[in-house]
Amino acid sequence: MLLKLRGTFLLCVLLVMTGCATFPSARPLEPGAHEVGVSLGGPVLNFNGAPLPIPNITLQGRHGLFKRWDRPFDLTYGLNLIALPFGLLQGHVGVSYLLIPQRGAAPALDVATKQFFATNAPSLPNKPHATAQGWTANQLDFYFSWEIQRQLIYTGITQYTDFGSPGLTLTPSLGVVLDTSPKTYGGLMFHFDFRWYALSQTNNYDAVTWIPEVAGAFGFGGGMSFVIPPGKKQAATSKPSAAEPRPKDESQGPAHQEQAPSPKETAPDDGSDEAAPGDEPAAADESTAVEEAGEEQTSQPAGETRPDDEGPETDDESAPAASEEAELPPEPSESTEESP
Repeated sequence: MLLKLRGTFLLCVLLVMTGCATFPSARPLEPGAHEVGVSLGGPVLNFNGAPLPIPNITLQGRHGLFKRWDRPFDLTYGLNLIALPFGLLQGHVGVSYLLIPQRGAAPALDVATKQFFATNAPSLPNKPHATAQGWTANQLDFYFSWEIQRQLIYTGITQYTDFGSPGLTLTPSLGVVLDTSPKTYGGLMFHFDFRWYALSQTNNYDAVTWIPEVAGAFGFGGGMSFVIPPGKKQAATSKPSAAEPRPKDESQGPAHQEQAPSPKETAPDDGSDEAAPGDEPAAADESTAVEEAGEEQTSQPAGETRPDDEGPETDDESAPAASEEAELPPEPSESTEESP
């Protein structure tokens, strides 16, 4: 009796391998975020008149990879722990991407896929006559979800494809993800999921009776996980590259502004002095200009004054008058004209 029950339970594990309760990928993680947790559940079978969910225990993790067009893309992976005692190694790996973000009451649309692998290789040492076998299946999900104060409600449709026996196994789902720290990103999460596995399939099994008996099987799943938020990125001080134009220095003025002429350029060119070389310091130019100005002042006539010389107006007016009187010849006297 015990062997019969064990064989029936092993058959259930093999039949519901694609129906293990994994974390729904209704919303991908942000880049750099991590999630680790465990889920429990699966399809419900009729065990001697009592409903019994298949206790698939799956250790899982997720990792946020990047954003494309400002929409996250993440990686998920897991290991089925309940299959190990029966000599089976089964796990999955998958990805998910947010196609359409949520806009108000309009739900977000996410597409996800998981690839399942299983093998009986761990049981071969205990079964000398057994041969190694493998099995694989695919899970394709489309989820519509609403996030309200970081509490997630989702509904979706899933197609499970067994490559050994492909068929249409549409599975609708409904679930919630409860965030215990809604004010911040990350923290402890609780997952609750209800599914109707293979709604389009008719039950024709003799050894196992599913609930409901007509088509497919109900499934319940729950889990707990912890989300580690992405690390804070430190602001890197970026240095301007050579290709980038440097900002103009306001102290230098505009490029087209003319420079003030040097004293050498303003001094009159009388051809007596030679031009100073261009590499002489500015002080030499100033001293040369001062000497040239002094020579010009000494070469002027004594009676003339420079236009830029300052002095009292009376002196300037009296100087020409005095010079004119000095130049006029003396008038002859009457006594001189009358003498023979």
